[in-house]
Amino acid sequence: WNAATGALERSLEGPSSEVEYICWHGRGNVIMAGSEDATCWIWDASSGNCLSVLAGHEAPLTCGAFTPNGKRAVTGSLDGTVRIWDPKTSSCVHTFSGHDWHEAGVVSITCSQSSPL
Repeated sequence: WNAATGALERSLEGPSSEVEYICWHGRGNVIMAGSEDATCWIWDASSGNCLSVLAGHEAPLTCGAFTPNGKRAVTGSLDGTVRIWDPKTSSCVHTFSGHDWHEAGVVSITCSQSSPL
């Protein structure tokens, strides 16, 4: 949406189910959105082109963020896992799961400025 005029600027084609969160990339004109269909979509906000689709979670995504350096995406899901992704290749580079003290879904993620991944 155009903040000054209220006009629709662009629609983004993507997930097959409801979007659960949206996140802006801190260093660029890139948008990430996680969905109930367990996928994360990343678009170029200027063109509307899909840059990457991240798939691998087994339940809806509930949260996500870009790392401070912008080179990785991090997603959390109701499947109880947190995944770190290389958005350029759409590949999962690490999965956090299986901790005895936490078996429920992940509902919030924050990436530290002082400890980049």
